[in-house]
Amino acid sequence: MNNHKYAALRKQDHFYEMSVVALSNAQTMVYFFYMVFCVLFGIVALFFLATMNGNLVKLIYAVFSGLLSFMMYYLASHARIEYDYTFTNGVLEIAKIINFKKRVPVVSIDVSVIQDMGPITSNRFQTYFNNKEIKRVNAFLNKGEHLYYFKISKENKSVVYIFEPDGELAGLIKMYNEDCVNL
Repeated sequence: MNNHKYAALRKQDHFYEMSVVALSNAQTMVYFFYMVFCVLFGIVALFFLATMNGNLVKLIYAVFSGLLSFMMYYLASHARIEYDYTFTNGVLEIAKIINFKKRVPVVSIDVSVIQDMGPITSNRFQTYFNNKEIKRVNAFLNKGEHLYYFKISKENKSVVYIFEPDGELAGLIKMYNEDCVNL
């Protein structure tokens, strides 16, 4: 992209935000499954504690059931995932949202450093995918041909991010890096 065109883009504000949610109900079903077993193991642990009467075996069962209950709670708290993609004047930020509460940054980059971007159905992506030296980061929930990748260098290593932008977000990225983005 020539400098004049890039400078004109910089004078305008470009902001776009989108959330990616799972299209199936599988996450909700898994969350429900974990919570049901969390409660069941908790009740079993309380039962063994209440009827222990100095019995060491029941104490071991109570502790084991309590640990299983905690494990189910932990898994439930990480069962529902979303991704937020935010584009602000040439900067793309991807964050993972866990259980509607915890926001974990995945990457924040100026899109001008993207070396290659395109649909995952391209031959270039297959080359990157098969290269074990390139780190892959998944930032998507819904599998399919609508996914895109972008490649950057981070600490002298190649990293490929796979994500699912909509047409508007992909267009904004291309606007700021026409030479390396293939839509």
